[in-house]
Amino acid sequence: MIYKDIFLAFIKPAVSTFGGGPSAIPVIQDEVVNNYQWMTESEFIDAIAFGNSLPGPIATKLSAFIGYKVGGWLGSLVAVTAMVVPTALAMILLYNLYARFKNEPWMIGMLKLVKPVIFILILDICVGMRGVFNNWQAFAVALLTAVGLYVLKLPPALLIVCSLVLGGIFVR
Repeated sequence: MIYKDIFLAFIKPAVSTFGGGPSAIPVIQDEVVNNYQWMTESEFIDAIAFGNSLPGPIATKLSAFIGYKVGGWLGSLVAVTAMVVPTALAMILLYNLYARFKNEPWMIGMLKLVKPVIFILILDICVGMRGVFNNWQAFAVALLTAVGLYVLKLPPALLIVCSLVLGGIFVR
């Protein structure tokens, strides 16, 4: 049954990845591209680009998009439920643990040392997406985005909208 497969495809990254939505991307990719073959790698990268042009967590957006592509509205609901509910329950449990022990040295130490790990996990996702730089326009947009973000301090949403408009007009 397709809905069972959708649930299994998204419960796996929900319970096996750490560090937020970006760390789930490789697991989601493995499930939907390699295991179930619902998308090609190129389609998956397009889904990431599309999802990141909208607000909200990327793992949730990917699950909604892929669930809908595979199983319509019910597929989307199943995928989002599988992706969100385990994490939401874990977050409630962890918050209670944190609230109780937030001033303990071991808790402070745990939080300090997990941050660089999360940084590297996100960097690994970026390295895995290096295939998006397949033409001069991609390099130019990346450079302009960096200038807009770090020098001009433009809002990320504005940069995303501008890239969508420019891509729709000038890139074929």
